[in-house]
Amino acid sequence: MIIPSNPYNWQRVNPDLFYGRIELANNLVNRLANGKSFGITGGRRMGKTTLLRRVEKDLLSYAENVRNGGLLVLPIYLETIELPNLSADSIYQEIARQICDKLNHHTSIIVPNCQEVKATNFKEYLGTITNLIKEADYRPQIIFIFDEIEGIIASDWGRQFFPYWRSLISNTPDLDKYLSAVFSGASEMLEIGRDIGSPLANVLDWIELKPFSLDDTAKFIREASHHEWADNFVEEVYTLTGGHPFLMQYVMEIVSNYDSAQAFQSLENAKKQFFNNKKNQFENWCKRFDNSTRAIYARLVDQVSLSRRTMIAEFGTETDRRLSILAHTGVIRLEEETDMIMISGSLFKEWFTQFGSIEVTPTLANQVDSLLKEVERQLRQLLTNHFDKKQPTWLQKHFQKNNQQKWQEIIRRAKKPAEANLDNQEVLKNTDLGDLFELLSIGSEWGELHRSNFTKLNYDSKTAKSRLEERKNHLVFVRNKLRHVNESDLSIGDLIKGQAFCTELLEYFATNRPRTLDV
Repeated sequence: MIIPSNPYNWQRVNPDLFYGRIELANNLVNRLANGKSFGITGGRRMGKTTLLRRVEKDLLSYAENVRNGGLLVLPIYLETIELPNLSADSIYQEIARQICDKLNHHTSIIVPNCQEVKATNFKEYLGTITNLIKEADYRPQIIFIFDEIEGIIASDWGRQFFPYWRSLISNTPDLDKYLSAVFSGASEMLEIGRDIGSPLANVLDWIELKPFSLDDTAKFIREASHHEWADNFVEEVYTLTGGHPFLMQYVMEIVSNYDSAQAFQSLENAKKQFFNNKKNQFENWCKRFDNSTRAIYARLVDQVSLSRRTMIAEFGTETDRRLSILAHTGVIRLEEETDMIMISGSLFKEWFTQFGSIEVTPTLANQVDSLLKEVERQLRQLLTNHFDKKQPTWLQKHFQKNNQQKWQEIIRRAKKPAEANLDNQEVLKNTDLGDLFELLSIGSEWGELHRSNFTKLNYDSKTAKSRLEERKNHLVFVRNKLRHVNESDLSIGDLIKGQAFCTELLEYFATNRPRTLDV
C-alpha cells in the first residue's frame, strides 16, 4: 500500500503538521496573551519556526475570539532573515507596517504613517498606538514574535537591540504591560540564555526545544500519514533519527512515496539518499562543535551510555557546557533522572564515525597527561596501603629476590647506596607506571586486590586481570608518548581511550582511601 497523500515535506514549514509540542504551543499562546515573554532555543531545524508559526496561527484565532470582549491581541511575526537589508530601522518599519495592516483590517482606528518609524522613535510610536487602541475602548496586547535572531546578534547594532527590548517589555511604565515578545534562535540564542550578563537572560522565560520522544515520534508517523505503521518500524525511525523533527520529515517523506509493505527497505533507501544529498547538514552541525566537544561525542560513540560524572571527570570543568551544545543540536540525550548521557540518532553517529574529524590538541593531551599522573598517585597509595599491612619493607625484599636489575634501578633513582633499606612508600615513589600495574598482578596478591578494588572490571578474577592488563598496556603506551613530547604519534582514539581507562580506574580507587603520600 502506498500512502494516498504524502503529508511530509521537509522543505516547507507547515503549522498544521504539528506534533510533540501542542501543550507547549497552547501554553505559549495563553501566557503571551497575558503579558509574559519568552526565549526559545533549539538546534538547527529543530522545529522552532514551525512552533512559532503554530503559535502565530493560534494567536490569530484567539484574537478573533476575544476582540468582541474588548481585548485587542496583535501578533507581529518577524522572520528577520527574510527582511531585505536587515537593520534596526528595517525591523521597526516592518513592525509598524504590520501593526497598521492589522488595525486597518480589524478596527476603524486611524494610525500614523508607519514609514516614519525608526529605531529612534519606536517607543514613542508604540505609546501612540496603545493610546489610540485604548481610546477605541480596547485593551491592547501587542505580541512580537522574532524568528531566527542570529542576524541581529551578528550585527553592529545588535548590541543595543536587546537592552532596548529589555527596557520595552519590562521597564517602560504605562507601556510594558501591553507588550510581550518571544525571541527564537539556535546556538547564539542558547548563549544569550545562559549568559548571566545578558540583558534578556533574566526577563524571559526560557524554553529549549528537544527532539521528540518515542511516543511523539509514533504520533507524528502514524497520525500524519493515517497509516498504522508497525511498532518495530516506528522504533527504527526513532533510533535512526533520534526524534529530530527534520530528520524524521526527511526519511518519512521518502518512505511514504513507496509501498508500506517495503517500509524497512524504503527507510534504508532514505538513509542512503540523505548521505548522498544532505550530509552537508551534518557537516554544518559539526562545524559548530569545537574540538573538545567533538572528542566528547567520539567518547560516547563507543558506549551505550555514560554518567555525567564520568564525562566531567574525563573532560574537565567545561564538560557541562559542551554536553549542552550537543544536546541542543539533538545528537545526544541527557536523562535528568539518572544523570546519564547517551547518543541520540544513529544517522548522525554513522556520519560522524566516517567523516567527523578531531585534532590532537595540547588541551586534550594535557588533560590525559594529568589523569595519568593522578592514576600513578592513586596506584602508589593503593599499593603502599596494601603492602604496609604485610611488612614495611615487603617490596624491597620482593625486588631483591625476583628482579635484581629492577632493584638496582630503584636504588639509583632514589639516590641511595646499594645497602640501603627502603620502605614500601620509597620503593613505589621510584617505580614506573608499568611496574605499578605489574605489582597489582602478583599472583599471591592479586586475589585480595581484586576483591577490594577491581570487581567492577569483572567478578571473575582471571577476566578482571586480563582487562587490567589491557588497560596497563594502553596507558603505558600513551604515557610514554606524552612524557617524551611525542603526542603527535598518538591518534585521537588513543587519547580518548586512555582518558576513559584513567577515569574508570580512578573510580575504582575511590572505594579504597589509603593515606596520602608525599609525592
